[in-house]
Amino acid sequence: KWGILGLGKIAHDFALALSSVEGAEIVAVAARSHESAKEFAAKFNIPTAHKTYEDLASDPTIDVVYVSTIHPCHHEHTILCLNHGKGVLCEKPMAMNYKEAEEMVALARSKKLFLQEAMWTRFMPATRKAVELIKSQALGKVVAVEADFGIKCELPKESRVFNADLGGGALLDLGCYLVSASICMFQGEAPTSISTAAILDPNLKIDLHGSMIMQFGTSGIANALWTNQSTTPGETKVMLTNGVIKLSAPSHSPEDCIVTQFDKNGKRVETVYHFDHPKPKITNLSFNFENSQALAYEARAVQDAIKNGLLECTEISLDESLKVMKVLDTARQQIGLAYKSDSRL
Repeated sequence: KWGILGLGKIAHDFALALSSVEGAEIVAVAARSHESAKEFAAKFNIPTAHKTYEDLASDPTIDVVYVSTIHPCHHEHTILCLNHGKGVLCEKPMAMNYKEAEEMVALARSKKLFLQEAMWTRFMPATRKAVELIKSQALGKVVAVEADFGIKCELPKESRVFNADLGGGALLDLGCYLVSASICMFQGEAPTSISTAAILDPNLKIDLHGSMIMQFGTSGIANALWTNQSTTPGETKVMLTNGVIKLSAPSHSPEDCIVTQFDKNGKRVETVYHFDHPKPKITNLSFNFENSQALAYEARAVQDAIKNGLLECTEISLDESLKVMKVLDTARQQIGLAYKSDSRL
């Protein structure tokens, strides 16, 4: 039984995707405005629209809360739910910085409660196939990862995306996917060094685009490029000693895992593993974002984990989420990107 805290566009898409997940039921929601909560509840036929987040967190009918508020609120709202004994699926990035994420993880572990970062890419069959191939070493060892994520943002400058106080900027919105993907393809290993460059808007005090090179030990490199100024190819490529794995665009929500190898004659041999995203049972509503129906995968994984008595999902551990936050902190330090949340450090 799900509760949803924060009812923006991604919450709408999550609720719609959840309709395809067997055994899932949204029993309560809450937003900053009670009117908004009531409208959302009516739209999805949800029995309870709470007046406050506190009321939602203390609702005894809820098993797990999906926290989908803006980045700077993830820490506060996750802590609220955990302190009321609720498991949490928290939107990415998990927090504004490593310190916040560390506190969230420590509290969940001390209370023996479920906590998971909603890095939905990691739960998709195409991603899981890539991980399976890498772990099997059927294509040898990972040498390099190359990933990009760019969306030309046409929103007004007043929007959250461009507002530093609301966690705006391309690194936390888009770059976090690339860091997570790189750590994933190197089987959970944290980079031993990183070098970051970025273009910051001097008035908005946020990053517009940037790139990062991550070194993994003495044998691996990852290149990442993110931007909210241009729509990029959106692919993730993993170069191995005996082949290449590509997650099809958009690789934050891929349907294809494409393997390229070369035979003895140097001829290219390509194998495509295709996975159709699930279709929602609610047919009179549409998604806000591309491939949002694939949010069902992470929801299903959360339910399975809780059913099996796990406190986090196997697809991406809390330790990996903390590694991602540490890389993001280092990247921000290198490019001079700071947020109000950093005053807690």
